[in-house]
Amino acid sequence: GNRALHLSTGHNNTAIGYSADVGSPSLTNATAIGNEAVVNASNSIQLGNSAVTEVRMGTGNTATVITGGLQVTGGTPAVGKVLTSDATGVATWQAAGGGGGSHSIGESYGGGIEFYVNDGGQHGLIAATSDQSTGVKWNNGVNKYTGTLGDGVGAGIMNTMLIVAMQLADNPSGNFAAKICADYSVTVGGVTYGDWYLPSKNEIQLMYDQRNVIGGFTDGQLYWSSTEAINPTQAWTKSWDNSPPFEDGRGNPWRVRAIRSF
Repeated sequence: GNRALHLSTGHNNTAIGYSADVGSPSLTNATAIGNEAVVNASNSIQLGNSAVTEVRMGTGNTATVITGGLQVTGGTPAVGKVLTSDATGVATWQAAGGGGGSHSIGESYGGGIEFYVNDGGQHGLIAATSDQSTGVKWNNGVNKYTGTLGDGVGAGIMNTMLIVAMQLADNPSGNFAAKICADYSVTVGGVTYGDWYLPSKNEIQLMYDQRNVIGGFTDGQLYWSSTEAINPTQAWTKSWDNSPPFEDGRGNPWRVRAIRSF
C-alpha cells in the first residue's frame, strides 16, 4: 500500500496498508496490516491502528479456531483462577467461585437479596425474600447448652448445624428456629439453593441495617438469631426497631428469616 514499510532495514518484515510500518529498524519477522498499523515487536502481527475496535473472522455462524496458546490478560491472571465473562462478553480472570464479577448490596442473587458484601463484592450474605416463620421457638422443648456462642459474620452456619444436631433428639417431630432455616430451600432460574441458616447475633444486626433493601419485614416484631446466651434458657433476639439485640427466653415464638453466604 501507499507509504507502506517506510523503514527498510530489518529482516522479513511485511507492511500492508496506508502508512503501515515497523516501529524499529531492528525488527525481524514483524507484520503490520491496515491503515497506519505499526508493529513494535519481532515475530508479531499488528492489525490496524488504535481506531480499530473489532477484529472479525468468518461470517454468520462460521467458527473461528485458534491453535496454539491464547493469552488473556484482563483481570488478575494467576494459578487457579477461572476465565469468565461479564454481560457484554468481555473475558477476564477471576477467583474461582467469584461469580464472574463483584456483587453489591440490594442485588437479587443466589435465591435472595444481598445485604452484606466483602472482598470487593466477591463474597457476602444473602437474605431470603420473606420470613420462614411468623412464630417459632428457639428450643425444641428442652433448654440446654448447644455450644453456639459464635456471634460474628459466618458464625451462623456452624451455630445452625450445632443447634439442629443438639436439639433434634429432644422431639424428632418438633420444629424450631434453626431447623426451619436449615430445611428451607428455594429454586430461582432453575437453580435450587438449600444451604440456608439462622443468622448469628451480628449477622441479624447487619440484616436489620439493610431491612429496607431486603424488604418483607414486619416493624416492631422480634426475630431469632442462632447465638445462644450464657444462660441456657435464653438466646439472642433482635427487635425490628433501633434497639440492639438482647437475650430472651428460648420458648418464645419469634419470627425467623434465613440467610446464606456466597
